[in-house]
Amino acid sequence: RAQAEEIVKKARDKAEDVVLEQINQYADKMKVLVISPIYLGEKVWQDGYDQEFSPESVEVSKKLEPVYEKVAGKYGKRFMRAADYASPSEADQEHMDGQSHKILADAIYRKLEAEIL
Repeated sequence: RAQAEEIVKKARDKAEDVVLEQINQYADKMKVLVISPIYLGEKVWQDGYDQEFSPESVEVSKKLEPVYEKVAGKYGKRFMRAADYASPSEADQEHMDGQSHKILADAIYRKLEAEIL
């Protein structure tokens, strides 16, 4: 559990210190939509999938949303949770399939159209 918390902290620190800082430095008026990643599938770490992951990796993937949301808020950027719309494929428990990509793309378009464009 402590390892998962450390990973989340490192992700937060890196995101806060690098990504949006650079956007604000070079294009502070740019309209940005920060999107947190989908969750990893519950079986991603098991045989037949990606064994570089562990059960803790699944939990960490679920804890990234508030990190991304906090960073977006800190820099005054819009935020969206990809996991609200899409999930990993059964094939690898890690990446989206074509249908999930379409659903997420449609949701992103609607959000951009309503709030940014």
